[in-house]
Amino acid sequence: MVAQQISDFSVMVQDIRQQTHDEQQVLTLIWLLQGEVVLESTGDIRTLQTGALAIVNPNQRWRMRSGQDNAVMTLTIASTWLTRLDAHFFAFDYQVPHSTMEHEGRLRSLMRQLLVTHLINHETPSRLEANRWLSEIALLLATHFQQPRKTGAPRNNESTWSHRIRQVVTRIESQYSQRLSLAEIARLGSLAFTPVSQRGRRQLYAVHHRTASGKSRRTAADKHTPRAAHRPAAGVCQRTSDERSV
Repeated sequence: MVAQQISDFSVMVQDIRQQTHDEQQVLTLIWLLQGEVVLESTGDIRTLQTGALAIVNPNQRWRMRSGQDNAVMTLTIASTWLTRLDAHFFAFDYQVPHSTMEHEGRLRSLMRQLLVTHLINHETPSRLEANRWLSEIALLLATHFQQPRKTGAPRNNESTWSHRIRQVVTRIESQYSQRLSLAEIARLGSLAFTPVSQRGRRQLYAVHHRTASGKSRRTAADKHTPRAAHRPAAGVCQRTSDERSV
């Protein structure tokens, strides 16, 4: 098994007989270099043969199994890294469509370049080059591999959200396991952090907890607010006049 990993991505080449992955905040690209494996992901079972590509979207439980020798290259890219490039990257799902031989060939080439670059060494120039290949992969995916989003639970009233609110929700989803203060959320959506009604805080909590997929997460402001869910504090995010006009 060959494996390399840094905080933003990991690359592995291995012989897989049975491997299970829980839901994670990563985008996974799979390239079967040799052999045959069965890939099972949310609502989908398929057999991959030599040369095949597959994409597993974030927050999906998936597994691979095989009864023969194989070589599988797996590239995982942190959702946070992708959303730093484009806050709306995960407004779509990603999959390998039919009849895209040219784009598939380009994706294989970029994955190969990334693997070779990162295996050579961990010096700064190598990491810069790795980021170059990752950026090109992200651009290729966004240009030719996007599909309408179907993973995850539907969001209530999503069609009525403004562009700014979508930016806030996307950032919360990509960083639900990290501390994110109300001031940071306000800054993302050009919101004013001012004392207003309790209703405003309740609305913000509703968005915050719904987009965090049910995972409990307290913000920096919450630490100073006992029983915040039942008695909201005075400081809340209020839309500015500019936001109300969006």
